[in-house]
Amino acid sequence: MKKVAIYVRVSTQEQAVEGYSISEQIDRLTKFCEAHSWKIYKVYTDPGFSSGNMSRPSLQKLFADCTQKRFDTVLVYKLDRLSRSQKDTLYIIEDLFLTNHVDFISMSENFDTSTPFGRAMIGILSVFAQLEREQIKERMAMGREGRAKQGKWHGGGNVPIGYDFINDYLIPNEYEAAQVKQIFDLAIRGYSYSDIARSMSGYTTKYGPYKVGYNTISLILQNPIYIGKIKTNTGYINGIHEPLIDETTFNEVQKKVTQIAEYYKKEHTGHYGQYLLSGLCRCASCGATYSAHYVGTKKHRYKYYKCRNRAYNWRDGSPKCMSPNIRVEVLDNAFLNEIRHLQLDPDYFDEVSNSPAADSSSLVETLNKRLENIQKQIARTIRLYSLGSVEEKDIENQLQILYSERDTLSLEIENATADQKDTADVKSILSMSNIDELDDTEKHNLVCLLINHIMINSNGDFEIHWTF
Repeated sequence: MKKVAIYVRVSTQEQAVEGYSISEQIDRLTKFCEAHSWKIYKVYTDPGFSSGNMSRPSLQKLFADCTQKRFDTVLVYKLDRLSRSQKDTLYIIEDLFLTNHVDFISMSENFDTSTPFGRAMIGILSVFAQLEREQIKERMAMGREGRAKQGKWHGGGNVPIGYDFINDYLIPNEYEAAQVKQIFDLAIRGYSYSDIARSMSGYTTKYGPYKVGYNTISLILQNPIYIGKIKTNTGYINGIHEPLIDETTFNEVQKKVTQIAEYYKKEHTGHYGQYLLSGLCRCASCGATYSAHYVGTKKHRYKYYKCRNRAYNWRDGSPKCMSPNIRVEVLDNAFLNEIRHLQLDPDYFDEVSNSPAADSSSLVETLNKRLENIQKQIARTIRLYSLGSVEEKDIENQLQILYSERDTLSLEIENATADQKDTADVKSILSMSNIDELDDTEKHNLVCLLINHIMINSNGDFEIHWTF
């Protein structure tokens, strides 16, 4: 027997014009349940609420009870009782009801997701929801472009720090404008993003206090709106708002920004191959790569290999991994000693090369686990965009990072099942290479030839998976 949750909604205007009164809907839906011998769990009512408002109290209570699986079917009088938006209707049915194994029935349209026809209707709804999204995007884009051509800020979203958005115009906020000028002044003097953020830690903006980090500072320093420019589809034009920074200062800061980016690329990340084991270490717990990071102050800096999910979970929303950080010099020296051992001890080489090859299935399983996680993050991000929850500019960088890791994982999964190298070739390579006479790049290239991957365990131990 079905356990049914009945949802009814009416706005004041609809009740007067169309006759969809609360009591009328409940009466018809109750008789419908009785005719099918269904048990009514609860009736959720939202009187006087517009269909465009998703924050209806009873609707939210319905969603909460749905996730608790307190019923197995939701029944409404008409589809538009749930929402008049195809986009919202599809989201509610697919992501809330069906995800929690709850069927959805609309009495008037004979729409039932437990039937083949009802499931087919989901696909039709999807098409119309996509059309609705595209139309909304087009109208928004036209509106933004129209405002930009008038020299106006696009409106909506986050008002730039330094301005207030009043009566359709950007007006300088005296307190915040002084902060913006100070940030540009510190950048001209050669301060890094983090140093600038620390210097601004005593100030607050409309979004709260500055945090020690580089994101907010970076966005401010690279935003042409502060020299009076407005972005259009074809470039930047002069806006009608008051600039806070002169163009000479802004252009000089852009040179500093480029220098900061180059310094960060060179000194603070292990993704560019300058570390011995860059790209070779894997976390046994979550499957993410290990990369090198600096910690500490300028005078006392230490380099660690760190799990990507531990370092960047705040950025992509993935669960934080607690695998240990390992000092770069400790791990590097351990592997260099292994290579020396292979070069100087033929018996050890034979022991390694003649031992049964490590089953690559565990690596492939780990990589596939991470790949599945990345695919879910990509799908979730695209879903948020498709529902209009975020704008394209806000997810572009995040998707770029996710797509890059997805492609890397796919390649590594392919390589994990590739044929192993001939031990004769490996012996030849080792005999011609004195590890202590090679420069850093040559050492890295040699390590890549010899090592398939390095698995870092949760206790800090590591396992070498050789290519031979």
